[in-house]
Amino acid sequence: MKNTLAIIPLLIISSCGNQHRNLNASTDEDFKSFYLKFNQDLSFQNSRIKYPLKGKYYTKNNKNPDFDYNFTLSDHLDFDNHKLDTTIYSIRRKMGNGVVEEKLFVPNSEVLTNYTFKLLDGKWFLVYYEEHDED
Repeated sequence: MKNTLAIIPLLIISSCGNQHRNLNASTDEDFKSFYLKFNQDLSFQNSRIKYPLKGKYYTKNNKNPDFDYNFTLSDHLDFDNHKLDTTIYSIRRKMGNGVVEEKLFVPNSEVLTNYTFKLLDGKWFLVYYEEHDED
């Protein structure tokens, strides 16, 4: 009987710990909701970019693969991807382990943009941006 009474508090404590863990997992921001708001709301967007934003910027005259660029707020990056003309642009997205990599590109051209979003403390942030442009 004594052993049974000692086990009951342990079961209660361990079940409370599991509930706490499940609550934390469910507080992570949904990427789809984040992405829609990120592309529609400039102030929200700026609050969810880790500046200086690491990345690369290639143009026809600058194709140096070692050219790293740190974008700042003054670079005025345009994220309005929810209105993209999908007859021109293609989108590829890879998701896993709190990271989303997205590639927007025009098939058969050098026009390409890569984004990397990362889940940090339960919220999504843009942490990398790479642009290839024909201009």
